[in-house]
Amino acid sequence: MDKTNKYRVLVAFLSVIILVLLYLFLSEKKYINLSLKSMPPILTENYSTYKDELDSLLQANVEEAKNRINIYYAEAHDKEDTLQLSYLYYYKAIVKRKWGIQSDSAEFFLKRSIIYSEKWNNLELASKARYRLGVHFMEKHNYPVSLNYFLEAKDYFKKTDSTNLMLANIYNMLGSTYTLLGELEKGLYYHKKAYPLFQRKRDSLGLAAHYSNISKVYQSNGDLPKAIDYLKSSVRIYKNNKDTINWTNCLVDLSNTALGLKKYEEAKYYINQAYNLASLAKDTISRGHIMIHYGNIYRAEGNQKKALEYYTQGLQLAKSAYIEQIDLYVLKNIADIYIESKQYERAYPYINRYYVLKDSISGAGVRDKINVLQYDNELQQKQTENEIERQKYRNVVLIYTIVVLFFCLILLSFWFMYRNKVKSLRISKLKNIRLEEKVKAEQEFLKLQSQQHEREIEAKAQLQKVQQLQYEFELQSKKELENLKIKQFEIEMEAKNRELVGINLQLLSKNKLMDEIEEIVNKKPSNIENSFFELKKTIRLNRNQEEDWIQFKKVFEKIHPNFFEILSEKYSALTKTEIRICTYIKIKMAIDQISDLLNVSHQSVLTSRYRIRKKFQLKREEDLDEFIRNI
Repeated sequence: MDKTNKYRVLVAFLSVIILVLLYLFLSEKKYINLSLKSMPPILTENYSTYKDELDSLLQANVEEAKNRINIYYAEAHDKEDTLQLSYLYYYKAIVKRKWGIQSDSAEFFLKRSIIYSEKWNNLELASKARYRLGVHFMEKHNYPVSLNYFLEAKDYFKKTDSTNLMLANIYNMLGSTYTLLGELEKGLYYHKKAYPLFQRKRDSLGLAAHYSNISKVYQSNGDLPKAIDYLKSSVRIYKNNKDTINWTNCLVDLSNTALGLKKYEEAKYYINQAYNLASLAKDTISRGHIMIHYGNIYRAEGNQKKALEYYTQGLQLAKSAYIEQIDLYVLKNIADIYIESKQYERAYPYINRYYVLKDSISGAGVRDKINVLQYDNELQQKQTENEIERQKYRNVVLIYTIVVLFFCLILLSFWFMYRNKVKSLRISKLKNIRLEEKVKAEQEFLKLQSQQHEREIEAKAQLQKVQQLQYEFELQSKKELENLKIKQFEIEMEAKNRELVGINLQLLSKNKLMDEIEEIVNKKPSNIENSFFELKKTIRLNRNQEEDWIQFKKVFEKIHPNFFEILSEKYSALTKTEIRICTYIKIKMAIDQISDLLNVSHQSVLTSRYRIRKKFQLKREEDLDEFIRNI
């Protein structure tokens, strides 16, 4: 009965813990919901009047809209009304756009609008400003930055309303940006996503922009006939809406596409229409670019003179426009035409301008690549941060779920432990008995194994001792054999040296004998002078020192190989007599023996040693005999 009461107390305690965890979970959920709603409310009602007024003025009278915006801006700035400033900065940027001014001030206004909008949790306005910033950087050819802003705007409008017309425009611009970055598949994907939204909202101008932009994807893919079909659809819509600027641009694109298909007359037809529209609109810059396109057509036809005329006129008319790629292309074409006609002096200024402009574009390309890496990293970081925020609530739910499940499992485990406690005790007793028997058997087995292991160790130790003794014996035998070989070599060397010394002594005795005979002859009376002269001559001839030297040299080279080669290679300045003296020094002959052997005076040998020292370049403290023996 006591055990049952303990179990009930334990179950009650665990139930209380589970209830506390559920309460904490619900409190956390409520806190999260409150934190999402803790931002200041968006007070759009107070600003709806002037917003509608500004929207209508921007369509009808841009100058009047600009004046009203400045008035509202001054009031909001004095009141430090950041909510109103967020809208007014946005409209200031739109006015800059309407006036055709692509300045850094528009970028500044849009960024300030984003800061104030996010402060008031007005994410819709912040996303619209990001879309405008994307367009701004796209027109400045900074496509990586543009792509980043478009993607941020897309994330918001996709969450709030997937059928929004703003989302269609963002998809359209994303398609164009990816196409310009060379990612054609992504570009086509976003253009196709924009099309049903434009169609659902019946936005004809949006559809026209879609057709115009998607044609560029097919131009890049090389599908020019399909590109022409889309451009014709775009031209029809712009014509019906009397949108002269976009109508003109589409006609120019049509002309370029037809030129790519080598349909020269069709290309001229479209470019003529574009030129007439630009003339009616008094758009000098557009006329200049159209003139350049005329030049492209005539050059493709082979009429270089007329092409050159249109190129130069087009550059003059469009010189105020900053379109680097067009200027680069035209400068190159003009230079090529002059070079083909061998007018090199005229070609030089255009070539010079071409390379200067090309270098500046290459630098911009490198900056774009750096921006791609930088903004890819920033985009990935922002996506990671957003993912972390989205996972916060899920993580909290997961943690509490795991904790509840954990305590439930603990509860169930206690239940099963209580039920199986008696059984487990009985089983444990039986197991203990069996375990003891098993332990005894294992202990006996381990004893036998240890005894066998000890015997193996002893056998291995004995084997190692035998191997060690065998190794020491072999080592000692090798040493003794080497000593015997060394002694045998020394005996052989000593025998050879004795042979050399014997030869030298033989030579010495021979020379002494000859000297004594010569001395006896010299003492004879002068009446038999002729006879003794012949005798002296015969004695000198019988000396034959050269043959004796050759015989000596053969024996010497057997004992000291390469000695003469080393002397001749390293010390080529040595004379034959000096080489002989070096040889006699090598076999440790004394100076007196050398002088007798060479039949010269003691001083002559010393003089030769001095010369040898100089040729060896020895220092005063170095020993000549030791040096020669080490050679």
